[in-house]
Amino acid sequence: MKILIIEDVSLVADRISDLAIQNIANASVTISYHLNDAIHKIDEDLFDLVFLDLNLNGQDGFELLKHAAAASFQTIIITASREKASRAFDYGVLD
Repeated sequence: MKILIIEDVSLVADRISDLAIQNIANASVTISYHLNDAIHKIDEDLFDLVFLDLNLNGQDGFELLKHAAAASFQTIIITASREKASRAFDYGVLD
């Protein structure tokens, strides 16, 4: 399973990566720390699962969801904002 983690805090990204590798069979993890880099990676490769932080160094993670609305990956949102989390379901977010 190809996984993309989009998280600007490296400690958090590394922890999610470790958990994914430990708990998901055949996990192949890519980490992106910036929104533009993440958009580029999604344009260049196919992912099964994306962990997406909605606040990326002040940039809005929803921009990625708007850009990749027709993409075939499942998305799990990483955020402390309940309001943003609720809004994410409008984009077909898994959790």
